[in-house]
Amino acid sequence: METTQPQIPAPFALDPNASASDRESAAALLARATEELTAPAASAEAPVEIATAADTLVFAWPDWRDDAELERLLDTFARHLVGRTGSCLCLRRDPALDPDARAATEALLTVHARVLGIDAQLDVLLVDDAFGPAQYPSLKRLITCAIALESSASGPRAELFGALGEKVVRTSDTFVTAILQSLPSAQRPQLYSNAVLDTVNWQMVERIQALHPWMYPVVLGNLRVTPGVGSPIPPETLENAMRCRAQLLVEAALRRIEIQGRAVLEVGSNCGFWSAQYARRGATRVTGLDTRELCLRQADLYWRTNRFLPEGAWRFVKGDISDPSALWSVRQHGPFDIVLCAGILHHLHGYRDVLAGCAELAGEAIVLDTRVTDGPEAPERNPNEPFIDARSSESGKVVPNLDALLFTLRELLFEPEVLPVRFDTAPGVDGADDYNAGRRVAIVARRVDRAPA
Repeated sequence: METTQPQIPAPFALDPNASASDRESAAALLARATEELTAPAASAEAPVEIATAADTLVFAWPDWRDDAELERLLDTFARHLVGRTGSCLCLRRDPALDPDARAATEALLTVHARVLGIDAQLDVLLVDDAFGPAQYPSLKRLITCAIALESSASGPRAELFGALGEKVVRTSDTFVTAILQSLPSAQRPQLYSNAVLDTVNWQMVERIQALHPWMYPVVLGNLRVTPGVGSPIPPETLENAMRCRAQLLVEAALRRIEIQGRAVLEVGSNCGFWSAQYARRGATRVTGLDTRELCLRQADLYWRTNRFLPEGAWRFVKGDISDPSALWSVRQHGPFDIVLCAGILHHLHGYRDVLAGCAELAGEAIVLDTRVTDGPEAPERNPNEPFIDARSSESGKVVPNLDALLFTLRELLFEPEVLPVRFDTAPGVDGADDYNAGRRVAIVARRVDRAPA
């Protein structure tokens, strides 16, 4: 192989008769030429190519012969990537220093099955092409972060990780932060420190998860439940519906009726969310009625955890609210001052018998929330959604005509008031549930003196 010798320029011949300025110029040129010749040649940067379409690239160079280090890599760091689409764990395997690809893969699969489980979805790519300092700058720009392990502190690994600089992470917390900061801000979940996580009752977390889906964003201890998990309804829709309806069923309603010291019956109680708001504001006895076993279990956990009322002052019982006899069967838990019937009437065959049962049991007032129509009351032959409907079987639902509903309440000797709406149409209170368009209403109906015989 021929080698090319650098072309060294001939020495400058300084004329002793030259002017001082000419001699200075010649000396400067000579110094610059000498500096250029003696400077080390700049190494050309070589690009790195990693064959993955993932957006988040996590780099690591483990000691493939050390099972304990592989376990730490997967347990402390890689478990945060399990099931995360768009993320890839890129593992360096140096052909000169590490075991062959087959041995490295077998070692990784063995630890993966032991630490994460064989079904854990983790995108892994071996990076075993030629690799050297010329690739380090390109790699640094390409990756999201690089995990430093025990073996990263010596030899070629230390040289590489030194070049990766601020991209290097050493703890689980800094790793998760680096991953989440790489996401668009709208996709970043809330971060929690270990100090916060240490306060979590993980047994409670399991009980909450076993009862999904929840319709309301209830709080149990220091845990706030995400509503709608496992249902087709987005959490944001349910949370906004709750906030808007609270303005009617709690704030507006309780300005019109007395709740201090009152006994409340909640018909179609779900998890007992609305009656809990009444208990917080002074109700001293609550009974909930629902046919759904899941809702009754949610109510028991919600009320038992938060202790809205003393034991014995609250109960949630099973009963089909479409059967008027179920309403009257709860008389043994009465008497009741307030009957709350929120979001139930439009899920039934017909509302008049149910309303009559509510009127029979309500000593002072009925609080209603329902979809309404200004047209004829026609059955809708649609299957019920167990998450939404108080009845799980298929039925002919009838949406009440508003005028007919108000007339029925007056016949039952209750004076109804349709509550004014002070929120805008938005997800959860739109479409068939649009209060502003008059498709849904909240009503407070107060008992009036019975007509003389």
